[in-house]
Amino acid sequence: MGFSKSGRCGWLLGHSRGRRLAGLLGVVAAVGAIASLPATAGAAIVYYPPSATPAVQTATGFELKGNVYDYGGTTTYHFEYGPSPAYGTSVPVPDAEASTSLSSSVSEQITGLMSGTTYHWRLVSTNSVEGTGFSADQTFTIAGAGTAPTTPTMPMAPTAPTTSPPTTVGGSGPKRVVKTRSVKGRTLLATTAGRTLYTLSVEKHGKFVCTAESGCTGIWHPLTVAAGVKPQGPVKLGTVSRPEGTVQVTYRGLPLYTFASDKKAGEVKGEGLKDVGVWHAATVPTPKPSR
Repeated sequence: MGFSKSGRCGWLLGHSRGRRLAGLLGVVAAVGAIASLPATAGAAIVYYPPSATPAVQTATGFELKGNVYDYGGTTTYHFEYGPSPAYGTSVPVPDAEASTSLSSSVSEQITGLMSGTTYHWRLVSTNSVEGTGFSADQTFTIAGAGTAPTTPTMPMAPTAPTTSPPTTVGGSGPKRVVKTRSVKGRTLLATTAGRTLYTLSVEKHGKFVCTAESGCTGIWHPLTVAAGVKPQGPVKLGTVSRPEGTVQVTYRGLPLYTFASDKKAGEVKGEGLKDVGVWHAATVPTPKPSR
């Protein structure tokens, strides 16, 4: 079958256009498939949601207050409030930027509130690393004419990690305070109750970054012992004096902590988290097999 020069060119152009069109249709189909995925697919877990404290009544309205945690990247925040848990109003607009400290106290004054109305409110923070987190819902009530104002309520249902006091071992003399656990082929240090222990990359040579003053120890709980205790375990341990005056257990010179979001023994949710440094599960080197 023969083709003229013009015929061959026309066939080649048509064939090339057909291939390009097929390729474009494939791209469109792929984009459509991605767009149809659930919005929550692959969403980051927010380990440091903001926390709110009871609103304070002022001469002209209420002051909303709370704490925002900066866990790396840029953190912004706003308060939401309204006559129902749907809120409806946000302040400030646009969002304010939190400081670069681990924990920042933030507040906003709100006015123009309706008397005889119960308001719901919460604190919302967004971080370029982990996404958006929300505090628990709180309420306050604007009294009607001739009615005494009500006390703002505490959170109805906390969304932040449930925290517990730092693990402290009392007594005196040698005390076993840690053990090892095998997790995904790694030998990790844990408390005697099985909670994974972590170290912070920047805490070396007695330098402390995670302190009670910064709010860090509300999430990362120091493993502490009474002053007369000599900590023992399957590895060599030491101690260091904390800024708060307690004695913390160390491994290889690094202070040991548990993580509030590890709810069960063996969980390692804090591995690799970044805030003022990088948190790593305390790992015991695996002995090399003898030849």
